[in-house]
This record gives sequence, structure tokens and C-alpha cells, in this order.
Amino acid sequence: MLGCGNHERGRSAFLCACLWELFTLILENSGESEVDYVQYALDCIHSEYVEPITVEIIASRLGLNRSYFSTLFKSKMGVSPKRYLLEYRMRMAAALLTKERQPVAVTANSVGYTDIFNFSKMFKQYYGLSPTEYAKRGASNDESRQSATSVNTP
Repeated sequence: MLGCGNHERGRSAFLCACLWELFTLILENSGESEVDYVQYALDCIHSEYVEPITVEIIASRLGLNRSYFSTLFKSKMGVSPKRYLLEYRMRMAAALLTKERQPVAVTANSVGYTDIFNFSKMFKQYYGLSPTEYAKRGASNDESRQSATSVNTP
């Protein structure tokens, strides 16, 4: 564009051609940013699942329409961002209930649910057991593994 001073008659045509070239470069490189959007979303989910974060909040942070963001995410990850967030929260909750032996109310709060009843409902839909039943089974599995290893240990 700086070279437009060399063109007296075709200056505007030269500038238009430069702009079109710039637009072409931007469009060619825009495909790379899709990966960045998904990675940013994953980073948000992994670091902020404790907060009541939603797909709308993530899309808004990215400056994207929720529907477009969901399409990008699903094409890269194979699941919708809402499903991914739910699954991540449920895996974290299961670990808190069994490994950390956290109470259900504390676990619900720790994975972004302010309503314990909603958390219990979602947990049961996901695992087929209530959080309390899941924790009891996890604790009994841990005890049976520990007793088996103590018997086998010389």
C-alpha cells in the first residue's frame, strides 16, 4: 500500500488490489484460529469447572455465536461443549466422592453446581447411581482392594 504513491492514474485500483490481497491472507489464515478456539474452551472448562460456567459464557468470551462455537467444538472434539463440560464435571465429582471422600454437598459445590438436587439428578443420569451410592460402592471397592493387597503382601 505504501507503493501507491508511484501510481498516479491507477492509485485507487492499486489500493483496492492490495486490500483484496490482505483479505485473502486473513481468510486463508482464519482456519488456524478454530483450533485455538477449541483449545481456549478446553482450558476454560478444565480450569473453571468449579464455577457455574456455561457454553454461553465460553462462546461470549471467544466473541462467537453460541451455535457456531458449538459446531466448531463438536467438529474437533466429537461431542458438544455442553456434553464435554457435563462429562468433565461428573468425572471430577466421581473422583472427589471416592478418592477424596468428600460429602455430596461439598462435591456438588466443587464441580460448579450450586443446587445439590440438580447435581444429584445429573450424577444419577450419568452414572446410574446416586452420588451417595456411588461413593459407598467406591469406598467398598477401595477397602476390598486394600484387604486383597494386604493379604498378598508378605
